[in-house]
Amino acid sequence: MTVFVDHAAVGNAAVAADGHWSLALGVALSIGQIVEATQAIGGVASIPSAPATVIAPPPAPVINGPVVAGSTSVSGAGTTGASVTVFVDGVAVGSVAGRSERNLDAALAVPLSSGQVIQASQTFGGVVSAPSEAVTVISPTPPPTVHAGLVAGDTTIMGTGLNGASVEVFVDSQVHPARRRSIPTSPGAFRSRLSSPARW
Repeated sequence: MTVFVDHAAVGNAAVAADGHWSLALGVALSIGQIVEATQAIGGVASIPSAPATVIAPPPAPVINGPVVAGSTSVSGAGTTGASVTVFVDGVAVGSVAGRSERNLDAALAVPLSSGQVIQASQTFGGVVSAPSEAVTVISPTPPPTVHAGLVAGDTTIMGTGLNGASVEVFVDSQVHPARRRSIPTSPGAFRSRLSSPARW
């Protein structure tokens, strides 16, 4: 078996009993090069094989983060028409085809746990991409607390939450733009000033 790259012989390989062969190259292939091969039996060489053009590997897909423990799906983006495989802690857990708008959403059989690491690769034209950047599953954010004793006419709501967190305050399940910002008063505490008095 003689292998040619851009019509120049680059090496010979023997065909194994199972019919397969492989050849290690001294120089890595480049995009656009043409690879062909011939084989010989009894000193008679065959015509060249159908040419194979070296293509660029697809880019690694992207996993949307953050991913929270308990999630049963992973979303992201990949190359249109590619097959994306999702890995959890290095184990393949499912594949999904990239949609025309490049978005992907892979359903998982088992909910994710905090600390697990998610990656993905995509296959396009028979070529597998490098793995995506790893995303570590995080624990859900606990809810803040609201101090009791609110009285009609109050214009400030206070409570406690995680230090450094942003707290969004709802009144009657509605949030007003003026109520979105909360002022930290001390580590683990917040105060939110209302645009209008609280009513019940």
